[in-house]
Amino acid sequence: MQFHESLYETNKVKHFKITILKGGRPLKKIAITGGIGSGKSLAGKIIAGQGYDVFSCDEIYAQITKSEEYIRQIEKAFPSVIVNGAIDRKKLSEIVFLDKEKRELLNAIAHPIIMGRLDEKMRKSKGVFIFA
Repeated sequence: MQFHESLYETNKVKHFKITILKGGRPLKKIAITGGIGSGKSLAGKIIAGQGYDVFSCDEIYAQITKSEEYIRQIEKAFPSVIVNGAIDRKKLSEIVFLDKEKRELLNAIAHPIIMGRLDEKMRKSKGVFIFA
């Protein structure tokens, strides 16, 4: 990966621009953000329909909830939510949405794994624009 830096001026305002090159192509990572029910998934589907790579943290989370490593970590932190070797997501949500500290604990477990997988997917992408 290469970086190209440039300085330019518009309307007497100086701008510093960094272009990240991946295989000689500019690479832009664009985050789709918003609250629950704000349309992030719909926006992602529309963008993907235009041929761009779109990665969903919700989909990554759904995948990791089935991994043995993640289930072990959840079992240590929230033993009552493991039923027959799987995470009972309803039980887990009842616990974490009522207790800020437990929600932060869940986030501390899940977020590094999600971001690691997201980064891995982005690195493998051949797209110039990547949405997540």
